[in-house]
Amino acid sequence: MDNIDTLEELLGSKYVQSDIGATFNKVKDELNKNKRVIFIGTPCQVSGLYYYLKKSRVDTVNLYLIDFVCHGVPSPKVWEDYLTEKREEYSSEIIKVNFRNKKQCWRDYGMSITFKNGKEYYKSHYLDLYMFYYLQDYSIRSSCTCCNLNGLDMRKSDITLADGWLEEGKYGESFITINSEKGQQLFEGIRNCVIYREEDVHKYIKKTDNRKYDVSRRN
Repeated sequence: MDNIDTLEELLGSKYVQSDIGATFNKVKDELNKNKRVIFIGTPCQVSGLYYYLKKSRVDTVNLYLIDFVCHGVPSPKVWEDYLTEKREEYSSEIIKVNFRNKKQCWRDYGMSITFKNGKEYYKSHYLDLYMFYYLQDYSIRSSCTCCNLNGLDMRKSDITLADGWLEEGKYGESFITINSEKGQQLFEGIRNCVIYREEDVHKYIKKTDNRKYDVSRRN
């Protein structure tokens, strides 16, 4: 994506496995043209790109890597079956999905779906079956249950993003860790455009009871 007018498509959480396709090759091609590239993905995708470019001996001075605290990736087939069920239930094609609709509040977010025929679906995350099975780890891929990147030490990203769980409020807040000099450069570019405060990362981990840093296998 290289057009600021289409950046809105990147907004919002997307609890589904992304199709990486030929993205790694595209990143390599752009870097070889001396273009600046920001790659945002799961910790394993960022790590994969990092080692791919390292093996390819590509100069990564213009590359910025961003990941997030990952709960795990749900099965793509579960997602496709869920969409099929909703299309049949509402007799219409889907034009928009919001995994974290915060019309109630940020903690009691819900799944909302907008259909081409004008109808809308909304259920809280603990009542919507797709979100319930995902958050309870039933639909997470087995490879995610033994991930060695769910801590902060092994990450190759310049910045890590996450939900902020330290303050209450209707809309919530975001949590960011700066992992490198490049990450600091990125933050300096937005420092005057955001409201922020500094926190001890260990306070965050304690507050979340390590939930977002450790995925347990569900039998």
